[in-house]
Amino acid sequence: PVNEQLTIAAFVINGYFHLSRPNDQPSYGAQWSYKMTPRLTATQTIYWGPDQAKTALEFWRLYGNHILEWKGDDLTLAASYDVGTESIANQPGSPRTFVMGSNLVARWHVAGPWSLALRPEFYWDRNGRWTGAEQFVKAVTSTVEYKLPSRCANTIVRMEHRYDESSGVGGGFFRRGEIGQVRLIRANFCFRTHKIDGNIRFVPELGGGVLLDLAVYPVSLARLIAAEEPDDAAAMCHRHAGGVDDLVVGMLRFPSGLLANFACGMIAQSDNAAYLCGSDGYIEIPLPWKPPPRGAGFVIGRQTPPRMDSADSKSPPRPPRETRTIDADADLYGIEADDFASAVLDGTPPRVSPEDSIANMAVLDRLRASMEASTIRP
Repeated sequence: PVNEQLTIAAFVINGYFHLSRPNDQPSYGAQWSYKMTPRLTATQTIYWGPDQAKTALEFWRLYGNHILEWKGDDLTLAASYDVGTESIANQPGSPRTFVMGSNLVARWHVAGPWSLALRPEFYWDRNGRWTGAEQFVKAVTSTVEYKLPSRCANTIVRMEHRYDESSGVGGGFFRRGEIGQVRLIRANFCFRTHKIDGNIRFVPELGGGVLLDLAVYPVSLARLIAAEEPDDAAAMCHRHAGGVDDLVVGMLRFPSGLLANFACGMIAQSDNAAYLCGSDGYIEIPLPWKPPPRGAGFVIGRQTPPRMDSADSKSPPRPPRETRTIDADADLYGIEADDFASAVLDGTPPRVSPEDSIANMAVLDRLRASMEASTIRP
């Protein structure tokens, strides 16, 4: 303690995560707490240290926690704000990641052993570094607390209810967020090639055909967005004179009711875009399969409501389209190569797990079985 109002502390710790140990170097931190009034206290805690296998200063994590707390006789109010940043060592360009979160806690001592608490909060993981998914989380937690009377120990029984809504792949952005509930995914991956001789894609013995060469992409996208495996799959194809499938149209149905369709081919041109169609809007991805390092992105759009939904049968103006840009600052195949090298050399888990790859191939096998029964030959 510096005085009755101010307390300062510093610490050195040998690990920030209790379930991992990426290196043997210590991390550092400091904290100050200032009692502004007898009931109001402000506290700030700063953490700085290496939390990756590479321990150079440029990769150290900086994290700050800020709390303002007011304590009454039966009511306690506290507001907390967290912000953190870190550059990722094993990704191309060592991108800087950010995280931010805040909550407001209200705890009321009702009477005797009973207390109630309410905690609304938000959490933004811009790059998916802290939670494993790029998401914005909104949550509300309510608590009922009962303190058991005991002379030798303090025992508290709590019952909590928590509501979360995430803007991640399995959360609000796709399910209940900006485009509402996703109902349909549609995607194309087609091109028209004149190079047949010597093209491995036209050799049946070497696994040629568009199902394995192209359909793997829209199938993987549909499974990613659905966050579940399809319970039904069907496909039709056109056969090249050499025997391979050179045009495939497929459909997937998921247990949630989500539907997906795709078209892949080597004998036809298309826009090669992907669409996530929701109840309140849609997402258009112009270049889903090989986006440029800079300037890639997607569009959030909404259709003009049908006249049948308007009382005066007049079509309202078309809602504006919103374009969001994403800069990776690295070539797509370069990112894949770096990810593979990191998995082999450093033991870093790959972005796409072996289990996910096998599950994707299982869906392709079901599509192959379906299209074998309904082949259109030249």
